[in-house]
Amino acid sequence: MGTFTILFKCLPFFISTAYGVYYLLAAIFPSWREKGWNHWTVYYGNSNRPTNPNSLLVQLGFVKVRKPDAEGDFSEKTGVILFYVIASLLLIVGVGGILWIAYLSPGG
Repeated sequence: MGTFTILFKCLPFFISTAYGVYYLLAAIFPSWREKGWNHWTVYYGNSNRPTNPNSLLVQLGFVKVRKPDAEGDFSEKTGVILFYVIASLLLIVGVGGILWIAYLSPGG
């Protein structure tokens, strides 16, 4: 098995690790957070209408955008804790997957 094959198998785990590092840095440094970073929206039910107001069907006027059933803002402490949880899960999956692929590769 060549180096390219091993790196290609590790690619999803590299992406997971990168997102984990981003969420960790966003939790630590407030300047990394985007505007509206702590806003949440919930849609209930199985409607065929798109939830994204930027979808092509909505922009062309064929479909009206779904209205959210509930929305609000997390407190800053809750949002930061959520970022830490997401970062830790993504880092565990990413680093664990990279180590798993490296362990299974011949010569590893």
